[in-house]
Amino acid sequence: MPADCKQCNLEIKSQDKHIYCDCCRTTFHLTEECSGMSASEMRAVVLQKRTLMFLCLECRDAFKSAPMVVRKMSELQDEVNSLKRELQELKSSPVSSNIELILSEAHERSIRANNLMVYDVPESSAIDFQDKIRHDTQIVHQIFEKVGHQTKVPDIVKVLRVGQKGRNNKPRPIKIICNNSETVKHIFRSKRRLESFKISYDSTKLQQNAFKSAKEELQRRISNGEPDLQIKYINGIP
Repeated sequence: MPADCKQCNLEIKSQDKHIYCDCCRTTFHLTEECSGMSASEMRAVVLQKRTLMFLCLECRDAFKSAPMVVRKMSELQDEVNSLKRELQELKSSPVSSNIELILSEAHERSIRANNLMVYDVPESSAIDFQDKIRHDTQIVHQIFEKVGHQTKVPDIVKVLRVGQKGRNNKPRPIKIICNNSETVKHIFRSKRRLESFKISYDSTKLQQNAFKSAKEELQRRISNGEPDLQIKYINGIP
């Protein structure tokens, strides 16, 4: 049994003629006042094999705006597809790769900022591994004393040899891991007080390659007769 008429809100009785909206399926009295149709249109919509659709006012308005909605949806879909293509291009572009390399390099430099490298320090001939560590640690404390740094126990986190022993018996470099970068800077500024050992920062591969290129450039320009040249660091870059 149909419900109330959507237009007049009155009950649609069993003997009342009524019609459903072909879109929203709401019910209306089959009168000119409630359906908004003419007499000829009302005769046409009650035919069993009708071709005329009945749409309520709300559905008619919605259908009028449907082409615009479809067009907008199509435009939005085009924009989404365009953004997807641009995002994919950015992911595969050298700029994206460079950003990843820069972030990785910055992270590695921050880790190495508390480290120092010491070269040409003879290795201990002791067999016991702990004896070797005590030997290297003692030398590191002596280095700190020579440069005038009042070493505190927490200043030095770890002392270790880097790399594998070579056949030429050249001593492996010592890496000093400190608990802050200020200690590293103080030791490095005073490194000229050391005669037997060479001290440098714990450089990344990128920094090492930059220094190598700068050194080759320096040697080339000196060979070409340019005097008074030296390598200077600006923000850690030679």
